[in-house]
Amino acid sequence: MRGSRWIQVLIVGALLVGCAAPATPTPTPATVVPTAPLSTPTPVTPALTPTRTSQSHVREATPAPTRPAVSLPRERTVHVTALAYRKTPQRVEGSAHDVIITIRRKEKPRLRVGFYDTEVGGTGPMWQASGWTAVTFSSLLLGVNPELFDFTFDAGGGWIDGPSAGGLMTVGVLAALLGDQVRKDAAMTGTINPDGTIGPVGGIPHKLEGAAHAGKKRVLIPAGQRYDLDENLNQEVDLIKYGRRLGLEVRPVSNIFEAYELLTGRPLPRPRPTHTAQLPPRAYDKFEAAARFFLSRYREARHRFNSLSPEARQGWEPVYGDEQAQLAESAIEQGMATVAYQRAIEAAWDAETALQAASLDERLLQDEDLQPLIDQIKAARTSQETMMAVAERLAAEAPRTVADVIALMDGWSQFAIAWGENVRGDEALQQAAQAEDPEESLNKLYEAAYNYTSAALSLEVARQSVEIGYGFGTSAVPDMARLRTMAELLRRAGDANLELFESVIVDNLAKKYGLSRERARLLLMSQDDLYNSVILARLGYHLLKDEIWEDPAATLLNLGTSLHVWSGTTALIAKYYSLGAKVDETGTIQRFTRERALVDMLRLAEQRAQELIDLTAEEEPVWPLFYYEVAQVWRQGAAEDQLWALYYNWQAIAEAQMMAYFAGFYGETVQEALERTGRPRELLEFWDVPVQP
Repeated sequence: MRGSRWIQVLIVGALLVGCAAPATPTPTPATVVPTAPLSTPTPVTPALTPTRTSQSHVREATPAPTRPAVSLPRERTVHVTALAYRKTPQRVEGSAHDVIITIRRKEKPRLRVGFYDTEVGGTGPMWQASGWTAVTFSSLLLGVNPELFDFTFDAGGGWIDGPSAGGLMTVGVLAALLGDQVRKDAAMTGTINPDGTIGPVGGIPHKLEGAAHAGKKRVLIPAGQRYDLDENLNQEVDLIKYGRRLGLEVRPVSNIFEAYELLTGRPLPRPRPTHTAQLPPRAYDKFEAAARFFLSRYREARHRFNSLSPEARQGWEPVYGDEQAQLAESAIEQGMATVAYQRAIEAAWDAETALQAASLDERLLQDEDLQPLIDQIKAARTSQETMMAVAERLAAEAPRTVADVIALMDGWSQFAIAWGENVRGDEALQQAAQAEDPEESLNKLYEAAYNYTSAALSLEVARQSVEIGYGFGTSAVPDMARLRTMAELLRRAGDANLELFESVIVDNLAKKYGLSRERARLLLMSQDDLYNSVILARLGYHLLKDEIWEDPAATLLNLGTSLHVWSGTTALIAKYYSLGAKVDETGTIQRFTRERALVDMLRLAEQRAQELIDLTAEEEPVWPLFYYEVAQVWRQGAAEDQLWALYYNWQAIAEAQMMAYFAGFYGETVQEALERTGRPRELLEFWDVPVQP
């Protein structure tokens, strides 16, 4: 959700008090010292979300067919070759590293992912994030219960870090689960995204040199990245031709399906949809009604804003909100209810935050005493009683179908964000009271007002998420053990991704401007709406997890916030690392240095979203369709909109895949796909073990 940016100048001004940073810093790459770990990326530094199954319309989950026992190994090991590079004072050097991926079956379900080093600090947070993502993606893709295995990644000797092995590690986990082996003479580099696409990375010419030195014959690289910078020559090189000179066959790959077949010689099982999903008429009506509701909030806020004095309104005009309101009306006329809903929320957000800011200025013009200002800000705070009332409303909804699970999951994610915004508002208000500098105190008061206004809107979006998406679908809710497993897997993958992002981007920002990580985090939150929502969702979850009642509410809170953190941080890594976003002083993307890669990623994400949504057509995937349809419109916009289109497509993909996973038929379709690829259905017996409640 993208809100108003009026608070950015205030927060940036407060953070830079006493810092030596320039007023309009220019994005610069991360500094790499001679002792930097292998595969250290060079990101662009920014400038400154009780089961009831007795109803007649609910389809009971089909029990798994009984098959004869098959003797299968309890442990499988796959060797893959990761490519890395590092900078020394003299030159940039590439290298190849043998990575051993092992899965072990166990009787007692417990989620565990381990990372082995032979050197102190041999692997870092980026490497571990890639491992967690590989396990998450593979579990969803194959319908696997990850609690039935121990997953371990042994990086061998040397130092290695970075997200560029994400695609390779995912291939390795999939191969271990399916009993395949990876070619010994092959290597790969590229990140892995939630839709299975392979994302761009850096240092590929030097990685090719490392592969050739290790005797490899085939190297897979991200599609759309035929040219990359040779840092020793300081010029772009044609990677396919350069590989040929090194005796390598360089193969660009777009997604994990292509990569897997080229590395193992076997196709991945890939379920194919048999129906075309469409938004149910009842859901369409709900989206349109909700859009009109937020448009009415926009108009009310706009009317109140216009009644203020010209002096108070100066600098706060909700121009973006006006534009979004017009576009929302146009979308309704064109029959695009989902798009109208998103635009109407944007309009209300911008108008209400602008109204709050101008109202504070109006009061200051009348009286310079801050106490009336503080009283007005406190009045904008959503009370604890109101917040808990919404929480109780969400908790009272016992999901009856898988579609209900997705709706509640989205609702809880927005509720966690609202809770985090309220807490941030309280912190800002307290800091305002403690600040010795009057200007800093005033900035904190405006920050508190913004957070409180945003919290109220997020709370309403949480209500609407359930109101709109509830009551659809046919498949019964899976048992709580399955929901908890996926929630915990996504939580850990999201936390690992967040640590990766902060160790690469936030820590570099802190170093550049002489800030602590926390102050750098606040700075980036003020300029990147997606990062802000990720941090708020995580904050809200950790504050609420011990307070939220019983299951299914507690697990759905975890599931919703974890998915938002995981998909959001993946988009942030793509933005600042894979795509090399160039941003201005307000944090707005001006362009991408890897524009071709963005075009390919958007196209492939859209195709994958459509495929998975159609796969779940019988489940009436209301919220995946919402994200997908909004992404189609944003894809046509400016650079900032295109990044949001990528994130929304990934959100659609993740939710649709979870619907298929939870509905139970995803495993069946994988079994059928296995037969089409010449594998026995019994292969799935390796993980087809009852889950203990």
